[in-house]
Amino acid sequence: MARRKNVKRIDPRYFLHETVNRNDDGSRLEDGPPLEEIFGLFKSKEEKAQNFFNQNIPKIESAIADAGFSGPEANEILDRVEKHMIEYPTDANAKGIATAVSDSIRYHKSDQGRSRIADKEAGEKKRRSLKHDREEKAERAAKAARDKKQADHIADLERRRRMDKEDEIANIRGSYTPAAGSSTDRTRRRNRGELEE
Repeated sequence: MARRKNVKRIDPRYFLHETVNRNDDGSRLEDGPPLEEIFGLFKSKEEKAQNFFNQNIPKIESAIADAGFSGPEANEILDRVEKHMIEYPTDANAKGIATAVSDSIRYHKSDQGRSRIADKEAGEKKRRSLKHDREEKAERAAKAARDKKQADHIADLERRRRMDKEDEIANIRGSYTPAAGSSTDRTRRRNRGELEE
């Protein structure tokens, strides 16, 4: 392109001492936040999403309260919303907040359902364990009673065998003489302790 004649040009060397940090009257600008902070330059998407979340906490809390949650449950849901906003920084807008709140509430309800199911299963397991323990205890008691009955029976048989042996020995020696007027069988039974005197 051809250069025009008779055009006044400004020599840029005259403006070498000028900076952008001056007001219109030439006075120096007072120190304030850096431009990066003002315009959000050089920030990661996660930082922008975190800032957006921090600015909109009252709106998020009111949406959670409108859903009927308060106290520790509301805090859990708010934490979930914050994680959602950081995980999906492109949702840092009004529609994204509504989506994050509804998703967090849905996940919170499903967690509650899972915890109820887990509690129910733990209670059922405990009941089964207690039932098993009771059955085992009853079985041990029944076995102990059977063992005791068997031991008593064996002891009784042994005692009778010993008494029969003593009677045989007494018969062989001839020292056994029944009392006058009593039968031999009755005397034996009395000696064994089967009859009361």
